[in-house]
Amino acid sequence: MSSSAVEIGARDRATPLIERARALFATRAAWWSVLAAACAVLLVPLFLVDVPPLLDYPNHMARMYVLAFGAQDPILSQMYEQHWAIIPNLAIDLVMPEMLRLLPIYLAGRIVLGVTLLLPLVGAIVYHRVAFGVRSYWPLTAALGAYNTLFLFGFMNFLLALGMALLAAAGWLRWRGSHPVWVTAGGALVTVAIFFMHLFGLGFLGVLIGCEEFSSFWRLWRAGRAAWSDLLRRAAMGAVAFAPPVVLVLLAPLDQLNGRMFYRPLWHKIYCLIEPFMAYDGLADALTGGAFALGLCLAVRHGRLRAAPGIALALSGLFVAYLICPFAMKGTGFLDARFPIMLGLLLFAGLRPQGSSPRATGAIAAVLVVAFLARTASVGVVWLDHNRDVADFRRVTEAVAPGSRVLVVSVDPEDVPGYWDGVPRGRRVPAFFRIDFHLPALLTIEHRAFIPYLFTVAAKQPLAVRPPFDRISVPEGQPPDWQSLVLGYNVHPVTAAPYLADWQHHFDEVLLLNAGGAGDLRQFLPGELSLVAASDVAALYRIRRD
Repeated sequence: MSSSAVEIGARDRATPLIERARALFATRAAWWSVLAAACAVLLVPLFLVDVPPLLDYPNHMARMYVLAFGAQDPILSQMYEQHWAIIPNLAIDLVMPEMLRLLPIYLAGRIVLGVTLLLPLVGAIVYHRVAFGVRSYWPLTAALGAYNTLFLFGFMNFLLALGMALLAAAGWLRWRGSHPVWVTAGGALVTVAIFFMHLFGLGFLGVLIGCEEFSSFWRLWRAGRAAWSDLLRRAAMGAVAFAPPVVLVLLAPLDQLNGRMFYRPLWHKIYCLIEPFMAYDGLADALTGGAFALGLCLAVRHGRLRAAPGIALALSGLFVAYLICPFAMKGTGFLDARFPIMLGLLLFAGLRPQGSSPRATGAIAAVLVVAFLARTASVGVVWLDHNRDVADFRRVTEAVAPGSRVLVVSVDPEDVPGYWDGVPRGRRVPAFFRIDFHLPALLTIEHRAFIPYLFTVAAKQPLAVRPPFDRISVPEGQPPDWQSLVLGYNVHPVTAAPYLADWQHHFDEVLLLNAGGAGDLRQFLPGELSLVAASDVAALYRIRRD
């Protein structure tokens, strides 16, 4: 028998199996089972740790603890007071303090992190279902980008707002024609809710609705069936729905934000387009993002990718905005880093592959499943390893007394790059940023101690530092370089640390992060500091009063 005949026979035997698999996965039960399995896999890392290695997360948790219990605590009430205002960044601040009255703080935090992981996925699925009118496996690939860069940075309010924006846009698209009054009224309520979650979510919703409405009108106009009355009616609906948050923006204390404007190089912006796939493994994440982008480009080239109404316009607009947006402005960083996450969600929610053979579809699905499992397993391994850092940190700081004023400094990557090349992966996002310097916020939760950089920006958080502690703190920031203690001012002037002046008289202890890179710890300012405990992750010194 010839080799060609053998190949034909093998294909003939495989065809019934492929058809049976295709019929099985076309059922509603199979779709829901795959969704449930994807959600369960995403949540597994949250069961492995109590404090995940996410940049802002410990600082946020400390603020939640103070908001929940600070007013009744005799020590914390001397340090902090609540400062509520019209702030477009309150999603977790409104919910978590109440949760802490019922649940342990780290359990409540992981529940909110779980919602932060799942809500954008659910939003992408619902929007895709409404836009295309069919149930599809494609939007489930949004799970592949759930552990993205901004999730690792702990930007919970931002990601929650994006998920809510996708759900709101799906509702607008589904019912704006049949129930315009209810959609407009509900839209006004939802836009206010998203405003208080995060301003970027409100902008994302505006882009989704605006681009879809313009695209729909454009199609009708080209077909000669456009009615200007319909356009005016839709415009009036949008104006009413978005008027309340616009008023709130004008009333919010955003004018209090200040800071220099900073742009990243263009090559770095292009590289960071893979942010939806960037986690702790730089090379593997880059390969995953590159392969995903290449696959989409090939699908577009061969006409096998269909876009929902307005999605092409939304993608183009967000990409242009990403290129011109600064990295930092008015005291807020990572501004442009938000756009790749929104672009990624639109790729999952607003596109639909079509025209592929069952064999090709199965192969692509298998590759995506393997990539998803591998990425999530990699996150789980990093988080398990991070438990060691957290345990060492707690052991080193167990001597910190309630009410202590702890000055935090750090051995920075610029000081000892060789040491930082070998630190555990949970301390940095490769080629992007270190994510360990808010870990000392655990001292506020577990020791009721004071650190100088708890998040208390008046235009961002409903918490303020009371005198005299306000004179030895900044509203947001990061630990200064450890050599700054010798100079009395920050070695890196980009990050303000005015509390370094005469620090010996204003603080009780000094906490040195990444102490493993500092050499002989007993020789660090021995006349002013007394070493209490040390490990690779941190060292605690008591300030000599004599």
